Parts: sequence; C-alpha cells; structure tokens
Amino acid sequence: MARKTKRTIVLSIVVLIILVLVLFFGRSYFFPWGKALINEEQPKVLTEEQQFDIRPEPEPPAPEKETPPAAVQEEKPPETPVPLRKPLKVKKSDYERVSDDVHVFFDYLDQQDYVKSYKIKGGSYEHAKRLISRLAANPPVVSGETKDLFSILRNMAHFYRTLKRENVSLIKGVLSREEEITEASMDMLFQWIIMETERKNSEIQVSLANLYEYAGFFLNTLAGKAYLARRDSRTRILLTYYSIVILDMANQKRLNRHGIDILPPLKLAIDDINRYIGLEYKKKYLKKLKTIKAGLRNRT
Repeated sequence: MARKTKRTIVLSIVVLIILVLVLFFGRSYFFPWGKALINEEQPKVLTEEQQFDIRPEPEPPAPEKETPPAAVQEEKPPETPVPLRKPLKVKKSDYERVSDDVHVFFDYLDQQDYVKSYKIKGGSYEHAKRLISRLAANPPVVSGETKDLFSILRNMAHFYRTLKRENVSLIKGVLSREEEITEASMDMLFQWIIMETERKNSEIQVSLANLYEYAGFFLNTLAGKAYLARRDSRTRILLTYYSIVILDMANQKRLNRHGIDILPPLKLAIDDINRYIGLEYKKKYLKKLKTIKAGLRNRT
C-alpha cells in the first residue's frame, strides 16, 4: 500500500514537471497569441549604433503653386519713364520787382503798433496811394507865391490842409521810427512813383508834371525852403536830392514851366552831401548829381 502511494506521488511530480515545461517552452506553439503578449510586455531594445543613428524623417515636399493659364494672366504695359522738367524761371520786370518791394514795405508798416493805432482802412498801401493822388490833385503855389500874404500862408500850411493833421503825424512817425531804413525806403518809393507815372494803367493818379510842382515847391518857394529847414539834416538832404532829380527829368521833357534854375540848388546839394557823414547811398547821390551837372554843361 505504501509502495503504491509512493508511486502515485512520483508520477504526480513527473506530470507536474512535464506540464510546467510544456507551458514554458511550448506555448508559442500551442498558444500563438502568447508570443504577442510577450512582445508587448517586453520593450524593444535598441543597439548602441541604432541609438545614435536616429535621423529625422524627411519633410514632405511643398505643393507647387498653380500657374494660371496665359489667357487669364493680366499683362501690364511697360512703364514709360516720366521726363523730368526743370522749373521755369520767370524773370520779373523792374516794375514787378519794385512793386513787390513796395508791398512788402507797407505790409511791414501794417504790423507796427504805432501804425495800427491809426486804424487805417484797407491797409497802409491803399492809404498811401490815396494820399499821393490827393497831393497830385492839390499842388502848392510855386510861381507868384510872394504876390500876397495869403499865398504864402497857404503854402506854409499846404500839407496840413491837403493831408490833414492825422496823416501828417503818421508820416512824421514813420520817418522818426523807421530811421534805419529811411534811405532805402525813399529810394524804393521814388522808383515806384516814377514808374507809375510812365504806366498807362497806373495804380496812382500822379504824373511827372505833378511831381515837378512839388520839386519846385521845395527848391524855389519860401514855404518850401522853410519846410526843409525844420526837418533834420538827412531828411532835408534827401528831399532836396530827389527834388533836383525830378527837376532834371522835367527839364529833359520840357516840363519846366516855371523856369526854375536847377544849378544853384544842385551846387548846394553836392556840398551838403560831401560834408554829411552817415548817408548809406552817398556815392550814388554824388554820382547822380555830378551827372546832372555835366549834362547841364552839354546843354548850354
């Protein structure tokens, strides 16, 4: 009995060992899904060469842009180069240049407080044209002044009667306050007025004959000489100079209807200018007066 039991135990152990061996080595054959389980459980081991030879996968090629058919494409016309044009240089006439300077001068006066205080309507430029036209229409007495006292008194008060006190005050204010530009301003205004006398469509109602009356007033009347004597030396010299120039122009055009002798005031003016220090255009004045003097000799 004991022997039979022993044999049974040994047989059981042998069967158990065989079963274990079959399960371990033969499951890949008897159970094919077992191999897949083993592969999933055990990670794939890379060799050392495979670990360091990892290369990125190549990027897929970019899709090519579709070129529209030739019929659909818009053809642009060839650009024509734009020719460069030089700005036209318009040369101004002497009158336009002087006229522009005159406008600038009166615009400058309009900005000064002492001029603004007069509250001039239309600006000082239009006002100056009105005053010049008024003087031209009401000339002083040049010939026969000493015939009666009334004529002398009228000449003495000529500018106050014609221009009125406010305008005389304005002119005196400009002469005193703009002393630094007096010479340049008078030269410019003289050129402007002379040019206006020669224009058919003049902006001011004035002629050379009108200017001649005032030149004769300053050079040949008691009232005119007294007026110059009350002015400062520079203003007196400048008014005398321009009066002589106007008288010479009148002589050349045979407008010296009062028969005024230009030579005496001409000599005095040359002496005064030679002695006076501080005239900006001194050489110009002397040259002009000497030219007039030389012309008188040629006429005789």
